[in-house]
Amino acid sequence: MNIDEFAPPRSRLPLLVTIVVLVVAALIWGATLLRPASSATSAGPSPSASPSATRSASGLPFLSPDERFSGRWEIVEHRWTDSGLEVEITLAADRGPVNYSFVAFNNDGVDATESTAGSQQPQFSGEPIPSGQQESGWLFFPIERGPATIILATSGGNQMSALAVSG
Repeated sequence: MNIDEFAPPRSRLPLLVTIVVLVVAALIWGATLLRPASSATSAGPSPSASPSATRSASGLPFLSPDERFSGRWEIVEHRWTDSGLEVEITLAADRGPVNYSFVAFNNDGVDATESTAGSQQPQFSGEPIPSGQQESGWLFFPIERGPATIILATSGGNQMSALAVSG
């Protein structure tokens, strides 16, 4: 007899966690590949951060976890600074009002970072976006430069969609 015969079986939790992380990463990566190219129209800077009428149906579709709210969103522009990532995002509500929040993480890490107001104008109002309206604004994420993922979440933090940003 060997003493190892009496040892409890090895935990499969690390294997399961690894598989789940790989599946989530593959889904996020796949969603970014399926995103349609955004139109290259230049209407100039937005005059304010208040919601405006939806002009087009560009961007990646999203659906709230309870399937009550939907819309589209896109990263219009991103800039890396010495202290993090500045992004301009457009968020349009097809079925609203859409309550939202944003978090980001480096693709080689697991720590999510909440957004703060960006240094550029316009900035997000933080107000719910009614059906048929959209809002554009700048956000800042204090993360290290590198490939990253920005997550669109409900105001309660439940993920609705994700987009990749190059480093």
